Amino acid sequence: MYPDSLKVAQVIPIHKKGNKSACTNNRPISLLSQFNKIFERILHHILYSYLQDFELLDGYQFGFRPNSSTFLPVESIYLDLLHNYDNGLFTCSLFIDLSKAFDTVNHAILTKNLHQNYGLIGTAFQLFTSYLTNRKQYTVVNGAKSNCGNIACGIPQGSTLGPMLFIMYINDLPLYSKFKTILCADDTYLSLLHCSLSTLQSMVNNALLKVHDWMSLDKLSINYAKSMYLLTGKKIQSNLAEEFLVRLGNHQIKREQYVKYLGVIVDEKLNWSSHLKQIETKLAFASSVIYNTRNILPLDTLKLLYYNLAYTHLTYCVTAWGSATTSHLKPIYVKQNNILRNMTFSNCDAQVSSIDKRLNFLKAQDIYKLELANLMHKFHDGLLPSIYNGLFQRSSDLHNYNTRYASNKNYFMPSVHSNIGKMLISYKGAVMWREINAEYKNLPFHPFKKLYAIIGYRSTKYLVSFSKVPVKLQKLQQNIVLYIKLEHPLNLYW
Repeated sequence: MYPDSLKVAQVIPIHKKGNKSACTNNRPISLLSQFNKIFERILHHILYSYLQDFELLDGYQFGFRPNSSTFLPVESIYLDLLHNYDNGLFTCSLFIDLSKAFDTVNHAILTKNLHQNYGLIGTAFQLFTSYLTNRKQYTVVNGAKSNCGNIACGIPQGSTLGPMLFIMYINDLPLYSKFKTILCADDTYLSLLHCSLSTLQSMVNNALLKVHDWMSLDKLSINYAKSMYLLTGKKIQSNLAEEFLVRLGNHQIKREQYVKYLGVIVDEKLNWSSHLKQIETKLAFASSVIYNTRNILPLDTLKLLYYNLAYTHLTYCVTAWGSATTSHLKPIYVKQNNILRNMTFSNCDAQVSSIDKRLNFLKAQDIYKLELANLMHKFHDGLLPSIYNGLFQRSSDLHNYNTRYASNKNYFMPSVHSNIGKMLISYKGAVMWREINAEYKNLPFHPFKKLYAIIGYRSTKYLVSFSKVPVKLQKLQQNIVLYIKLEHPLNLYW
């Protein structure tokens, strides 16, 4: 039995947005004892190992899982939308918002799922049942403490085990409809595709009936006002788009031109214009802060401001939006250049190439190359989730000819039908990977990442042959060559 003394939570409200005095605008965070965290971490490790060994979690469930990130669901969505667009198919993408998802988890349904869907029996089942029952909490606001009350439903936010139980609670949603379903915590994405808009509308509404029934049975509350959908595809006629209506239960879902999902704005034209404008605004703010503080702060502190206010936005999901056209990306390059000039008191017409080398900063376009190279290397070493196994195909797997292209461990470049298709990561990644020498591809991830960050982004010619590495990087060259000869982990000092 799970000790009752470890099931008492102190709840503090964390403001999200809007009026602070409104309870709905605050997120309840549960503070539990340190001993409880130790027990929960042990249980979490055992439970997750069990789920992984028997592959009980859906492959498109990205929330609260090791070696996963919010980049992966964003990339999955964008990859599907681009692929469907390039092949002349229409896609209806629904973004379903759940109200107070963690707080509405029904304990009876969860314990039933643990037994029937995940096979927990005996002592293990009794332990998790005990963990969920007889839980108590009290709230502390501005030093005032409420009475301790029983918890009838919900998973404690702030616990170690709670998030894992939540994804197990919603994990069977993909089984109840024909939608391609992508889950990341309580952010739910559903999509269907077809070559006919009228047929697609019928398919979507019929599938949503089952989704709504599942939500109702599992006691999950849908926020209809914040749920919306996108309609993407080539040459969508305005009159047909206006007639395309989507209903979830008794509510009509709004169609939007763009949707913010996990911090990334996906637009119906798939050109990233809305998201890039958001990044441009963030960079303009960072430039203003650095300009106003450069006279009182040392350069090292200004660098910290850059990494916190600008670099984080330039790297987040860059392998997705970094494939946008140069015309859309140019404002980003300009804003980043302004930041570097402000930081170094340079003139507005000063060459940025010398500045970024002096500061050891990556240009925005080089950040994209670096992150794409890292993604390709993770795929090459099998470090991505199994659902990405078919993202690239080795050229050597398609034929038995001993060509130079295949022997360099390159990947097949898929045929595309439009410029939109050339934005696919399966196309961009294959193009980038072929430029890297096979010797570099043999390196483990972290040495490869360091190597590419130092010389790869400066010029791809350095990635072709070790003999072309500049003299000032000879120590790096010697370490890499030694690593390849020894074929074991080596600390690389440069």
